Amino acid sequence: MVAEFRWGIVGSGRIAASMVGALRELDDADVVAVASPTPGRAEQFAGQFDISRFHTDPRELAGTVDVAYVASANHRHPGDVSALIGAGVPVLCEKPVAIDSQTALAMREEARAAGVFFMEAMWMVFQPFWPILVDLVSDGAVGELSSIDATFNFTADRSDRRLFDPAMGGGALLDIGIYPVSLVHAFAGVPTEISASAEIGASGVDEQVAAVMRHAGGVQSVVSASLRSDRHIAAQIGGTEGSVTLADPFHASPRVTLRRRGATVAEYDTSGTGLKFEAAEVHRCLEAGLVESDARPHAHTIAVLRILDRIRAEAVGSPIA
Repeated sequence: MVAEFRWGIVGSGRIAASMVGALRELDDADVVAVASPTPGRAEQFAGQFDISRFHTDPRELAGTVDVAYVASANHRHPGDVSALIGAGVPVLCEKPVAIDSQTALAMREEARAAGVFFMEAMWMVFQPFWPILVDLVSDGAVGELSSIDATFNFTADRSDRRLFDPAMGGGALLDIGIYPVSLVHAFAGVPTEISASAEIGASGVDEQVAAVMRHAGGVQSVVSASLRSDRHIAAQIGGTEGSVTLADPFHASPRVTLRRRGATVAEYDTSGTGLKFEAAEVHRCLEAGLVESDARPHAHTIAVLRILDRIRAEAVGSPIA
């Protein structure tokens, strides 16, 4: 019989609901509790998804769950993660784990000192397309890497405070720009130069942002994100011998296409994406007694946030949020 991991959910929004569904796709997961500071929200969420326990404080999950998923608003992540780590509860935290790299670094040190598992929920790197993309690039299918272009755009609902409130860590860069930057970091590393610009809306957050970056080895990357453009989520990695295109949405790409000289050489069906894969990685790590995933190590999480810090500073001359 497969042992079940008892999960707790921190947060009660759309992403939290999606994770409940994803966890129920796994044979070794059970969602047993939810926590939300908003009066009545945890109880409502628990009733909606048939969850037996509900709380207002993440610390109350201790002793009830084996692991918790933090899906609260961006600005609440550090406090929620700290509360769980302090209670000895392993944590999968939705991206970004913090609104700046220094806070993320402190979160990592707290987790390490406590010996408690902690991982960023960058679901992109656990999708079926990811290992295929890694193999194609590392095996030289595109030749010598030269460029990466990635954009994540959609027209956001302006009633969504999570996206448009500076105090909640809103804005295009942190919420969706993190995907293009994570893709670039994975294949080109930390940039040596960054040129960036942003459009700050009446909301006070960056509603559009773009950056051109230079990397070691002559690699150039272009990333952009927008909360006010029609949906377009695309990416391409180019080299001296060919290119790899990730089908929309690139962060959960259902198809990977390898081209050379404009002609399609190979196509890979990578459909069947979902949040369950990152949850399965958490299970693997916990079973192995790890406090960090080698598939999404703390160093990658912090490096990406440092790049976002630099883009934010370059785009507006000071932190956006």
